[in-house]
Amino acid sequence: MAQEKHYVIINTSDIDIVDFNQTSNENADNLRLNKNATKCVICYRGRQPSFFDGYKEYTHTEILALVNSETNEWYIPSSEVENGSWGVKVRDVLSRYNPFKNWL
Repeated sequence: MAQEKHYVIINTSDIDIVDFNQTSNENADNLRLNKNATKCVICYRGRQPSFFDGYKEYTHTEILALVNSETNEWYIPSSEVENGSWGVKVRDVLSRYNPFKNWL
C-alpha cells in the first residue's frame, strides 16, 4: 500500500535545507512556486522529514485547494505562463538556490 502524500510550504530562500532524497520532488527544478516565487510546495510520503520540523503539514486535498484558488498568492494566470514572464521568475529562483551553481 502506497504511503499517503503530505506537503509543506517553505520559503524559497530555505530550499537549501531540503534533502531531496527524502522528498517526492527530485530536485528544486520541479517545485510548485507561488506567484511571487517566494514560497514553494514540497511533497513527501510517510513521516515528515526532520528538516521540516515546525512547518505546517498539508494533506493532498488541502494543498490542491490552496494552489488552485484564484484568490491567493498561488494562482498563476495562464497569460503569465503563455507570455513567458512566469518562466523568467522560475529561472531566477532556481539560479539563486541551485546547490550546484558553484560547480560551473
